[in-house]
Amino acid sequence: MQSVASQNLVCLSEAEVTLRLAFWLMEHTEPGARINVAIDGAHVRIAPHKQAGREIPERIVFPIEAFLSENGYQQITSNGNWRGIYRRNGRELEIQSVSGFDITAKVKNRTIKVECKGHRSNNVSLVLATAIGQILISVPRSRWSLAMTMTEEN
Repeated sequence: MQSVASQNLVCLSEAEVTLRLAFWLMEHTEPGARINVAIDGAHVRIAPHKQAGREIPERIVFPIEAFLSENGYQQITSNGNWRGIYRRNGRELEIQSVSGFDITAKVKNRTIKVECKGHRSNNVSLVLATAIGQILISVPRSRWSLAMTMTEEN
């Protein structure tokens, strides 16, 4: 049985969760700072393909370019698509599709590394367990910390 809180959750894609947190971190950095963001291409677009003998059409999972533009970010370098460097208020986001943490940022002389998870499942525990597992295998035990937010619709 779902709790009342989980019934009212706003479901965000992993790419949107990652970018919203990067935007917030960006507001706490010095001008000239750069935050590195890793977004898997499959969190943005599913290419057309065959699966079990069926044709699967292209599907946009998250309109990343429009989202960045709507939030005041201008692309200043590009890898021929949505990956590249974006700037807003003298600060930069570098978006790549690389393995590792979803966000790496230097804020007030501290390096922050973040693993984000979107929520497209009714099983919040599974999503949280996946994030915790990725952190545990990526970070020495002496550096463990966990922060989690859930957004409720009003």
